Amino acid sequence: MGHPFTPIRQSQKMVPTRGITNVACWDVKGPWRRRIEGLIRWNRSSASDSLWEILGWWELRRIPYNLVVGGVGVVSCGVILAVVAIASELFDEPLGLPDPSIVAVFGILAYGVAANVCYSGGWITEWIVRKVWRERSGAFGEISFVLGVLFSILLTLVPAGFCLLALGIRLLHAWWIRG
Repeated sequence: MGHPFTPIRQSQKMVPTRGITNVACWDVKGPWRRRIEGLIRWNRSSASDSLWEILGWWELRRIPYNLVVGGVGVVSCGVILAVVAIASELFDEPLGLPDPSIVAVFGILAYGVAANVCYSGGWITEWIVRKVWRERSGAFGEISFVLGVLFSILLTLVPAGFCLLALGIRLLHAWWIRG
């Protein structure tokens, strides 16, 4: 079997699809196309009331969800550590770091577990919505997934935002007293 990716030539017309696989300059050919589109696409090819199909759709997206939220969590922790380092250097206090610091590790682990429990609420809610509002449930799963990811990203950034705010207030306070 040949290579599954072939370049799109300028003379070829791109057919609009509901997925994002044709956005790049490579088009996927053969049996790989369905697998890749199924993982990349947020939408479904058809709505289903089957619990197993709903569960399968959500679970295929759990690892990308965890990678995105985890990556944002790493950035958030990096910002917090930078604030701690700056505050320790300027004010001799580790602003934003709990005492003892092992509490932060348990907090991060608890947040990861809680995020995945809430993620499971997505497929449970979608299944209930599809049973109750059958024909009006339409794109509920896709919309709730995207909104859930965005909310998770914002929630993951909140501790870093609070630490930056606390550092800003502490810097203003020090400037005000010296000034």
